[in-house]
Amino acid sequence: MKKKIILCFAALFFALLLALLFYSMKMQENKADAFIEAGKNNADKGSVLEGVLLWGGEWQSMASKEELYPGAEIVTLGSYEQDGDSSNGKEPIEWIVLDETEDSQLVISKYVLERYRWGEIPKYVSQYTGEIVYTYKPGIGVRWVKTFSEDGGSQITEEEYEIDDEPVYTWENSNIRKYLNGSFLNKAFTKEEQARIRTAEIETGDNPIYGTEGGNTTTDRIFLLSIEESEKYFNSENINTYMTPALIKKIFWPWSTSPMTNDILDAVKENGGRLYSRFVLRNLGEDIYNVSTAGKDYREDLTEVYDAEYINLVHPVRPAMWISKE
Repeated sequence: MKKKIILCFAALFFALLLALLFYSMKMQENKADAFIEAGKNNADKGSVLEGVLLWGGEWQSMASKEELYPGAEIVTLGSYEQDGDSSNGKEPIEWIVLDETEDSQLVISKYVLERYRWGEIPKYVSQYTGEIVYTYKPGIGVRWVKTFSEDGGSQITEEEYEIDDEPVYTWENSNIRKYLNGSFLNKAFTKEEQARIRTAEIETGDNPIYGTEGGNTTTDRIFLLSIEESEKYFNSENINTYMTPALIKKIFWPWSTSPMTNDILDAVKENGGRLYSRFVLRNLGEDIYNVSTAGKDYREDLTEVYDAEYINLVHPVRPAMWISKE
């Protein structure tokens, strides 16, 4: 009898699992249809999907001709999936030369190649609702507490509390630094290519606007620009860049979990599959929960060249490095 009960529960669980799987697949299918339909109202450029694919198909021929940084020397080193078609292999990475010495060059990727999380923010997962709660206030956390009244009733309320030993991220202990000098380095460059990448001492000063800590000097092969370096090498006219077609597909493809907002859809359509993008820097922003970003993106009302966004978001990445001259 006991064995039959166990088998019945197992069968019920399996049936429930199949139902959830079917529902998830149907939701993804509906999302894909909605995404494609959203792009069909522009007959001249076709759907958003077609726009991205068109740009990806032209990547090899047009990318090297596009002057995002007029007059700059462009070098190629390494390879990364950029055109959105993995069947034809990875594309060579183009780098803009920002500075040079007698035997080395400081370069930054011409396009935004990837997105990655800069750091973490303390959070609390409610045992009652399952919600993840952030305060975005340095030194302050949030928790959900259950209180009982004299008549036996209860309610769940939100309560702030002080965080002891709160982690403070700087470039030195950021997630993105580990990523760039680890998995990205090995994914984008062969061992022979890695031999050209110099190890450099990287000094990150305090944020010149907000005074947030820059942290200790680090030793890196791949890094992000600082605010000072960005201001030195870029201006409001040449700081703009695009996400690669592959990255657009990765973020905004129908089965992605990222929200598909109308302004992003419109921006992709209006630019023939291109998406202007900001890129993240290695300085903190106005407090320990924000990181500095540079450039202008698809949002027309965003006019500041430098801004700050939460460190626990995934940020557009333009890697920089010092390489030896050939």
